[in-house]
Amino acid sequence: MMSRRAKAAGGGLSLSRKRRRPRSDPAIPTINVVFLLLLFFILAGTVTAPQEAAIDPARTGDGPGGRLPRPLLTITTDAALGLDGQSISRDGLGAAVAELARQSDGKRPVIHVLAARDLPADTLVWALGEISAAGAATSLVVLKADRPGERTRP
Repeated sequence: MMSRRAKAAGGGLSLSRKRRRPRSDPAIPTINVVFLLLLFFILAGTVTAPQEAAIDPARTGDGPGGRLPRPLLTITTDAALGLDGQSISRDGLGAAVAELARQSDGKRPVIHVLAARDLPADTLVWALGEISAAGAATSLVVLKADRPGERTRP
Protein backbone atom coordinates (compact mmCIF):
# COMPACT_ATOMS: atom_id res chain seq x y z
CA MET A 1 0.00 0.00 0.00
CA MET A 2 1.14 3.53 -0.69
CA SER A 3 1.56 6.01 1.99
CA ARG A 4 -0.09 9.36 1.94
CA ARG A 5 3.21 11.01 1.38
CA ALA A 6 3.85 8.93 -1.80
CA LYS A 7 0.43 9.77 -3.14
CA ALA A 8 0.98 13.48 -2.52
CA ALA A 9 4.32 13.32 -4.33
CA GLY A 10 2.63 11.99 -7.48
CA GLY A 11 3.51 8.35 -7.06
CA GLY A 12 -0.08 7.18 -7.38
CA LEU A 13 -1.94 6.21 -10.50
CA SER A 14 -3.42 9.03 -12.47
CA LEU A 15 -6.78 8.33 -14.01
CA SER A 16 -7.10 11.61 -15.91
CA ARG A 17 -6.83 11.30 -19.69
CA LYS A 18 -4.88 13.63 -21.88
CA ARG A 19 -7.11 15.69 -24.10
CA ARG A 20 -6.75 14.79 -27.75
CA ARG A 21 -7.00 17.51 -30.34
CA PRO A 22 -9.77 16.91 -32.85
CA ARG A 23 -8.32 15.89 -36.21
CA SER A 24 -8.90 18.39 -39.01
CA ASP A 25 -10.39 17.29 -42.29
CA PRO A 26 -7.57 16.30 -44.72
CA ALA A 27 -9.42 17.96 -47.64
CA ILE A 28 -9.05 21.49 -46.21
CA PRO A 29 -5.47 22.07 -47.51
CA THR A 30 -6.55 20.94 -50.97
CA ILE A 31 -9.52 23.29 -50.91
CA ASN A 32 -7.23 26.15 -49.84
CA VAL A 33 -4.82 25.48 -52.72
CA VAL A 34 -7.66 25.34 -55.26
CA PHE A 35 -9.09 28.59 -53.90
CA LEU A 36 -5.71 30.33 -54.15
CA LEU A 37 -5.26 29.10 -57.72
CA LEU A 38 -8.72 30.40 -58.59
CA LEU A 39 -7.84 33.83 -57.18
CA PHE A 40 -4.54 33.85 -59.07
CA PHE A 41 -6.17 33.12 -62.42
CA ILE A 42 -8.90 35.68 -61.85
CA LEU A 43 -6.35 38.39 -61.02
CA ALA A 44 -3.88 37.36 -63.73
CA GLY A 45 -6.52 37.32 -66.49
CA THR A 46 -6.43 40.08 -69.05
CA VAL A 47 -9.39 42.40 -69.13
CA THR A 48 -10.10 43.92 -72.51
CA ALA A 49 -11.41 47.41 -72.87
CA PRO A 50 -14.96 47.66 -74.30
CA GLN A 51 -13.67 49.55 -77.32
CA GLU A 52 -11.42 46.63 -78.29
CA ALA A 53 -14.32 44.18 -78.18
CA ALA A 54 -16.56 46.42 -80.32
CA ILE A 55 -14.21 46.42 -83.31
CA ASP A 56 -14.68 43.81 -86.02
CA PRO A 57 -11.14 43.55 -87.44
CA ALA A 58 -10.20 42.32 -90.87
CA ARG A 59 -9.91 38.56 -91.22
CA THR A 60 -6.71 36.70 -91.90
CA GLY A 61 -5.55 33.11 -92.09
CA ASP A 62 -2.57 33.53 -89.78
CA GLY A 63 -2.30 35.87 -86.86
CA PRO A 64 -0.71 36.02 -83.44
CA GLY A 65 -2.83 34.86 -80.55
CA GLY A 66 -2.91 36.10 -76.99
CA ARG A 67 -2.98 39.57 -75.53
CA LEU A 68 -3.08 42.62 -77.75
CA PRO A 69 0.14 44.67 -77.81
CA ARG A 70 0.43 48.02 -76.04
CA PRO A 71 0.20 50.94 -76.67
CA LEU A 72 -2.88 50.11 -78.73
CA LEU A 73 -4.88 52.68 -80.71
CA THR A 74 -8.37 51.43 -81.55
CA ILE A 75 -10.40 53.05 -84.31
CA THR A 76 -14.06 52.06 -84.68
CA THR A 77 -16.14 52.28 -87.83
CA ASP A 78 -17.56 55.64 -86.74
CA ALA A 79 -13.98 56.96 -86.24
CA ALA A 80 -14.09 56.89 -82.42
CA LEU A 81 -10.55 56.67 -81.06
CA GLY A 82 -9.23 54.90 -77.99
CA LEU A 83 -5.66 54.64 -76.73
CA ASP A 84 -5.07 51.71 -74.36
CA GLY A 85 -8.75 51.60 -73.46
CA GLN A 86 -9.15 55.36 -72.85
CA SER A 87 -11.31 57.37 -75.24
CA ILE A 88 -9.53 60.25 -76.91
CA SER A 89 -10.73 62.92 -79.32
CA ARG A 90 -9.45 63.38 -82.84
CA ASP A 91 -7.76 66.62 -81.75
CA GLY A 92 -6.12 64.88 -78.78
CA LEU A 93 -4.52 62.03 -80.73
CA GLY A 94 -1.34 63.91 -81.61
CA ALA A 95 -0.85 65.14 -78.05
CA ALA A 96 -1.43 61.67 -76.57
CA VAL A 97 1.10 60.09 -78.92
CA ALA A 98 3.60 62.90 -78.29
CA GLU A 99 3.25 62.23 -74.55
CA LEU A 100 4.02 58.54 -75.14
CA ALA A 101 7.07 59.58 -77.19
CA ARG A 102 8.29 61.77 -74.29
CA GLN A 103 7.88 58.88 -71.85
CA SER A 104 9.83 56.41 -74.01
CA ASP A 105 13.31 57.62 -72.90
CA GLY A 106 14.51 58.78 -76.30
CA LYS A 107 13.36 55.68 -78.19
CA ARG A 108 10.72 56.07 -80.88
CA PRO A 109 7.58 54.33 -79.57
CA VAL A 110 5.57 51.97 -81.75
CA ILE A 111 1.82 52.56 -81.67
CA HIS A 112 -0.17 49.45 -82.59
CA VAL A 113 -3.34 50.28 -84.54
CA LEU A 114 -6.42 48.07 -84.42
CA ALA A 115 -8.87 49.38 -87.01
CA ALA A 116 -12.34 48.14 -87.80
CA ARG A 117 -12.74 46.29 -91.07
CA ASP A 118 -15.34 48.81 -92.31
CA LEU A 119 -13.24 51.87 -91.42
CA PRO A 120 -12.90 54.32 -94.32
CA ALA A 121 -9.35 54.40 -95.65
CA ASP A 122 -9.04 58.19 -95.35
CA THR A 123 -9.67 57.95 -91.58
CA LEU A 124 -6.96 55.31 -91.21
CA VAL A 125 -4.50 57.33 -93.32
CA TRP A 126 -5.27 60.43 -91.23
CA ALA A 127 -4.63 58.55 -87.95
CA LEU A 128 -1.36 57.08 -89.25
CA GLY A 129 -0.25 60.57 -90.33
CA GLU A 130 -1.04 62.01 -86.88
CA ILE A 131 0.95 59.26 -85.19
CA SER A 132 3.92 59.77 -87.50
CA ALA A 133 3.82 63.57 -87.05
CA ALA A 134 3.86 63.10 -83.27
CA GLY A 135 7.12 61.15 -83.49
CA ALA A 136 5.99 57.54 -83.22
CA ALA A 137 6.10 54.55 -85.52
CA THR A 138 3.00 52.50 -86.34
CA SER A 139 2.18 48.83 -86.58
CA LEU A 140 -1.13 47.57 -87.92
CA VAL A 141 -2.74 44.80 -85.90
CA VAL A 142 -4.96 42.25 -87.64
CA LEU A 143 -6.08 39.43 -85.39
CA LYS A 144 -9.38 37.77 -86.24
CA ALA A 145 -8.83 34.50 -88.10
CA ASP A 146 -11.51 32.66 -90.04
CA ARG A 147 -12.56 29.37 -88.55
CA PRO A 148 -13.01 26.37 -90.83
CA GLY A 149 -16.49 26.47 -92.33
CA GLU A 150 -17.06 30.11 -91.34
CA ARG A 151 -17.98 32.50 -94.12
CA THR A 152 -16.63 35.98 -94.31
CA ARG A 153 -19.05 38.80 -94.87
CA PRO A 154 -18.84 40.48 -98.28
